[in-house]
Amino acid sequence: MTHHLNTLPPEQREDREESGPTKFWVKRKVLANILAEEISEFQYRDLVSRLARLAGHPRASATTEFLDQFRRPHFSHSSSSKPAQPNTHGQIRSVGRRKSSVAVVHLGAGGGGVTVNSEPLLSYFPQVEHRQQVLFPLILTELLGGVAVDAQVRGGGKTGQAGAIRLAVSKALTGLPGDHHSLLEEAGLLVRDPRAVERKKPGQKKARKKFAWVKR
Repeated sequence: MTHHLNTLPPEQREDREESGPTKFWVKRKVLANILAEEISEFQYRDLVSRLARLAGHPRASATTEFLDQFRRPHFSHSSSSKPAQPNTHGQIRSVGRRKSSVAVVHLGAGGGGVTVNSEPLLSYFPQVEHRQQVLFPLILTELLGGVAVDAQVRGGGKTGQAGAIRLAVSKALTGLPGDHHSLLEEAGLLVRDPRAVERKKPGQKKARKKFAWVKR
């Protein structure tokens, strides 16, 4: 497939930026079921490396259907989230998660600003990095100050809460008139960030760090 894409005329090529780390692809056991045969760890890593190169090709859009069968569900291009719908009161409700934080956002018309747990954004998130996380979807869609955002968040720390609110706000913005869905999806704001702190292992000092080995 990569050889076929390389033979396409230059005028048919499309600009496409897509990374292909291992976390995007199904695990080895799932891949073995797809291929209906056992594969070794070396074969799995080799195939994932080839899939990543294919996904990063400028003409990779021609192979989206083929690549999606090897992607994890929440990284599949064919399973993108649907736009949110307003309720009877004209508000759009959405839920976002990040680490152990869960945020529920109600988005309404009017310049009501952004409140988090009934507090102003500035007082709830003193650090500018967290405020930038929350406001980024509004800045990207040029709706900052044009909508009222009421967020209720619980669990986790400030970083996880800011990420959960950002995802919830992004989902809610897809229900507004305009082509916000494609813009937010292209920026990667409609997909939950799956990263979390790795647990400590028994017999080790931390998740990866080991105790110093002493011979005697």
